[in-house]
Amino acid sequence: MFITETFAREYIEQFINEEINRFENKTIYLHTVCEMGVYVFELLNDMKVEVKAFTDFSQRFSGLNIYGVPVINPDEIEPDSIVMVTSTTVAIREKSKLIHSGINEKNIIMLYPEVIAYFHDYFMSKDQDIYGNLSKEENMKLRTREHFKEVELKSLPSQLILDLTTKCNLNCVHCTDHHNREVSRYRNQAENYIHDDRYSFLFNYLDSIYLNISGEPLMTPKFFEVLDQIDESDNNPYLFTITNGLLLNEKNSRRIVNSKFKMITISMDAATEKTYARLRRGGDFKTWVENVGRFVELRNEAGRTDLEIRLLYTVQRENLSEIPMAVQIAVDLGIDFMEVHPLYDNIAGKESWLIDVDDTFQYYYPQQNVEYYPQMLNRVLNESEEIAKGTSLSYKISPRFKTYSYEGDDLVYPMKISEFVEKVTAIEAARQVAPVIDEHSLNIKDIDYCELCNNPWSMAMIFLNGNMMHCNRMNQPQANLNFSSYYDIHNSINAQNIRKGLLNRDLSWDCYYCSGCEYGDAVKRLTRDKVYFKKGDRLVFSLEESDALREIQYSGMSRIQRYGSWNNLSKSEFKISVLDVEKVDRLEVTLEAFVIPGMVDKQEVNVYLYEELVDHWEFKDNKTTTKSIPLNEVKEGQIHLTFEYLNPVSPLSIGLSRDDRERSLFINSIQLV
Repeated sequence: MFITETFAREYIEQFINEEINRFENKTIYLHTVCEMGVYVFELLNDMKVEVKAFTDFSQRFSGLNIYGVPVINPDEIEPDSIVMVTSTTVAIREKSKLIHSGINEKNIIMLYPEVIAYFHDYFMSKDQDIYGNLSKEENMKLRTREHFKEVELKSLPSQLILDLTTKCNLNCVHCTDHHNREVSRYRNQAENYIHDDRYSFLFNYLDSIYLNISGEPLMTPKFFEVLDQIDESDNNPYLFTITNGLLLNEKNSRRIVNSKFKMITISMDAATEKTYARLRRGGDFKTWVENVGRFVELRNEAGRTDLEIRLLYTVQRENLSEIPMAVQIAVDLGIDFMEVHPLYDNIAGKESWLIDVDDTFQYYYPQQNVEYYPQMLNRVLNESEEIAKGTSLSYKISPRFKTYSYEGDDLVYPMKISEFVEKVTAIEAARQVAPVIDEHSLNIKDIDYCELCNNPWSMAMIFLNGNMMHCNRMNQPQANLNFSSYYDIHNSINAQNIRKGLLNRDLSWDCYYCSGCEYGDAVKRLTRDKVYFKKGDRLVFSLEESDALREIQYSGMSRIQRYGSWNNLSKSEFKISVLDVEKVDRLEVTLEAFVIPGMVDKQEVNVYLYEELVDHWEFKDNKTTTKSIPLNEVKEGQIHLTFEYLNPVSPLSIGLSRDDRERSLFINSIQLV
């Protein structure tokens, strides 16, 4: 089934099996119509446990029959029935609403948090057995011995990035999480189910801790709870975070100043009230200036010379002219360091990011790319550097600006979106953009990857839901700390393969930003030897078995998990170079479809070879199946396979989850036969 991203599938099944006496001969309702809810229904159905109905407070599901089972309002739940809250993100909120609507609390099961609690002691004891007697000094010796040498590690990491909240008190127009209202709505409801002690034992071993990933850290009490734990530990790590500054009131500022924090970065993005209100919706510039000024004063009064205060300014056309003013404000406030950097351009879907901010301003993300305003950009950057000279402010201009290649006149701003798109299209066509790889490109065999990255040895990145990665450039989480010991995640097959790739100069595709895609190769100036496949080879989409994927050209696939990969566009393409082409008779594709009877009754896919339609697939269930594609010939030693998804359904589009990708098909593998 399609619910794999929580890494909890087998543990939910085990929990229900072991607790089956709580469900047998009971009237059961599954509350919240979501991916996990549908999966749990399928699980209970296989176990011959009857579900009376789905329930949801949202009227969008009213009248549906999922697998023939009705969706009803919680007001219709029969007394003394079991109500199982299946949401993985808003269980606490939904439980509160059910109690408020009259459901007896003792009859409510919050499935996901209960499963986490059920297995908590088991995973904690596994880590305690391994790390319980390990001192920081011993860990440092182990780390030195293993670093860039071993693939299975006994040491703990030196760096931690810890997510504490997905909530934010701003709705910035350039923030990727806020360009879809539904994503934003769900994002700001996410709840934290991971128990602190699953990661707090790491605090005694770390050299650095970053308390933030996605939201505004000061919005959650968890920020200060974790800060207390770090302050009480015997360790003194380099502790830092990034905040928008609007919650840096006197109380919060004093707490941070009197803690182990070594660096605070405050996002800025404007130097006037008008621009701040436009770009950082929901914020107040006067409050920002007051808070930052007071924070600097409190830091200075406390004599915290070891606490660095930084500003970060994201440059876009709307705020480009204000950079010099922003630098002057930083100087006047007594800021230590300031960096200006451009918007990220390599973002899927940015062409659709159009927001009506007010009656006079329509924000269009591509139009904010300052590459198309080179004259003005150079002028204001030079002016800002002059202002910073001779002051105590350390001022940095991101080297990403130097990658810009447009050297014409500034485009008019603002202009109609249609005119802008037309002009940029002409600019791109005129310069015929080629890969960034140039005469300084390095052959892959000459690269010592260990000089590029040490994260798989030294870093842990833990998200709010317990998912864990080695860095924020990876394609997918590797496992979930709620459903695994730290040791088992740190030394999983996948983690060891990543380290082997670095040692063998053969990066795993998981290191998405650095390998596995043309963009990553271009950034790292790498060229790749062509890899050929032969009859019998199986290209597996899996966290643990997908080494070959980095060597084929593919597009339109993402969310690669343990069992396969979703499509994330309406079309997926694969180009596979083949040896002994005459021996390959067909392709066999193992896959499953995103089908939920009553919600998504079927999925349709057109199959193309060399852009010629060769088959049409129709799926009416979500069972894993294998489809065969005959090959009459292999042209020029390469197979060019395309899947076109007809009316692909996103779980978000039917209100089923916060995932807004297309997700009509889940591909496990492609085999040459």
